[in-house]
Amino acid sequence: MSKLPVIAALIVIVTLGLMSTDKAFAQRSVGVKTGDWTSYDYVFSGNATMPPRNVTPLWAKVSVYGVNGTSIQIDEYYQEADGGNQGSAGAFDVEKGDSRAATNPWFIAANLTQGDAVYTSPPVGTLLYGATINNTFTISVWNSSKRQYDVLESNHWNATNSWTDSNGTTTVSHEFFWLKESGILFNSTEYTLVQPFVGNTTWIEKTIRPAEEVPTIYIRANGSVDPPTAPISHNGNVYTLTANISSDADGIVIERDNTILDGAGYTVTGIIRGNGTTLANKSNVTVRNMTIKKFSIGIGLSSSSNDTLSGNNVTPNNSFGIVLDSSSSNVLSGNNVTNNYYGIGLYNSSNNVFYHNNFVNGNGQVSSYYGSVNVWDNGVEGNYWSDYKGTDLHSGSHQNETGSDGIGDTPYIIDGNNTDHYPLMGRLSESDWISLVAPEHRIQTICNSTISNLVYNGTAISFNVTGDKGTSGFCRINIPKVFMNSTFQVFVNGTEIAFTILPCSNENITYLYFNYTHSTEQVIIIPEFSSILILPLFMLTTLTAVIAWKKKRLKSP
Repeated sequence: MSKLPVIAALIVIVTLGLMSTDKAFAQRSVGVKTGDWTSYDYVFSGNATMPPRNVTPLWAKVSVYGVNGTSIQIDEYYQEADGGNQGSAGAFDVEKGDSRAATNPWFIAANLTQGDAVYTSPPVGTLLYGATINNTFTISVWNSSKRQYDVLESNHWNATNSWTDSNGTTTVSHEFFWLKESGILFNSTEYTLVQPFVGNTTWIEKTIRPAEEVPTIYIRANGSVDPPTAPISHNGNVYTLTANISSDADGIVIERDNTILDGAGYTVTGIIRGNGTTLANKSNVTVRNMTIKKFSIGIGLSSSSNDTLSGNNVTPNNSFGIVLDSSSSNVLSGNNVTNNYYGIGLYNSSNNVFYHNNFVNGNGQVSSYYGSVNVWDNGVEGNYWSDYKGTDLHSGSHQNETGSDGIGDTPYIIDGNNTDHYPLMGRLSESDWISLVAPEHRIQTICNSTISNLVYNGTAISFNVTGDKGTSGFCRINIPKVFMNSTFQVFVNGTEIAFTILPCSNENITYLYFNYTHSTEQVIIIPEFSSILILPLFMLTTLTAVIAWKKKRLKSP
């Protein structure tokens, strides 16, 4: 049914029920009802690259659409890392083991006890046939509100299976935990070893939230938050999240003009339907610093104008990352719109400005209808497009001067009405370090590397760049002159390298461009006149600052 690695790993488990033994069992309890659902996050770690036929799943949702005695009918939906998705329907009986297309052990009989037997139907492989529940014990898990602990009894079972195909011999160890009160899979860990792929060991951990209705949160026109228990603090016109939010409908609906919604780095999570954040007939609203995932649409604007979306991670969502419907004069900058089915949807929406966004989506970056005409750069820099095929051999405002500058030499054509004239050659990252003198200024990088540990110590700048070993890397960095206003030296792993000051530099910002060879490298940029004193001191203070920053994050709620 599916090409997902977890499906391949569990294909031997078609459904779970009870095996007839010498003792007679009473009819098992299903424990769920029509309308119940669970949402699973997939986290991969290990040292493996999954076989090429597989697509990595990001999350799954399983919904119960029918219960008849001990038979359960479910919908399964998977969101994949490449932006694609899959869905199917299945049915199985926890008493008889009768199965129709259900390929994951999402449910087990709710009232199994230690020593009870489970089996596959039809049995595939003798190892799993007749497996038994190992033990029953209590565990503490977060409930879906994330505000308290629930103590729930759990059934626990583990097993190992092995098979050989064209990829080699695959050995999979499973460990499952079902909530005993409902029979819903609570947690699963799998360790997969594929041979002869040397060192190709990977494991997957799935966590779910129990089925529970979570209401939409409203910021009302009168300034109140509904429900009042929602994790949102309120100070004047600024509303700030204080915890992650989950919803089975729309996430947050803003009904008030002249409002700032600051996600403060927290996440709003849905169950495939609805909008993560909704603005209808609103103006002068800012939505910033928030992660929005697992909705039909991440952020939806309808008949709204003069709004700002900035610094949001909109990933992954089932339909569109962001939709503008009959909305104009809005600014969208610094957003990561990635792994959605489509990135941006435009319906009769013009005169909006998009720049400094990263667009990486499965089936298309922009879908535009009804003559929507918009601006896709700020006159100097545009957006990063994962499907841009241009080169960077020139620089300058017309891209006709010798030398690379991190901006594509040719425009990115969206359609006849929409063009990014200055597409970025790498993803844009923005630092959390701001100037106390001019808080609007931040350090920005455009790199084909992964950026981490960016530190500014009041004198110099340091950060790490990571990429595939041996490949060529580049970085374009803007340095506000309130941070550093002098000539520069650039060091990569302690070795000074050449750089270019780009002609787009101005009285406020210096733009530097330089190249390096990938592995993981530390870049340090310092004022030229004090390199002997600053470089060793800065390497020490950088380490101290990173340790302090990590400790602060660990203490954050």
